[in-house]
Amino acid sequence: MPEISTNTLMLAIEAMARDTELTTRRMETEPAEVDEQEHLSEHVLDLQAALGELGGIYEKQRVEDPVLPSFDDLVASARSNIK
Repeated sequence: MPEISTNTLMLAIEAMARDTELTTRRMETEPAEVDEQEHLSEHVLDLQAALGELGGIYEKQRVEDPVLPSFDDLVASARSNIK
């Protein structure tokens, strides 16, 4: 597996968490055609799966650097910073 820095991994996790949250909010607040709603739902599922994969990699890196925030704290912080 290619190596990436912890900072890059954290940025990717934060971006995906924000995208997941924003897409979910959009689905809840904006009416959409059935096809678009299905596409958005699939996109959220894909993002959640990718976040899970990145979370596993991140937690392995955290073992080496335990001062890093937990994956759950990182995701929660990214989602809470959305206006």
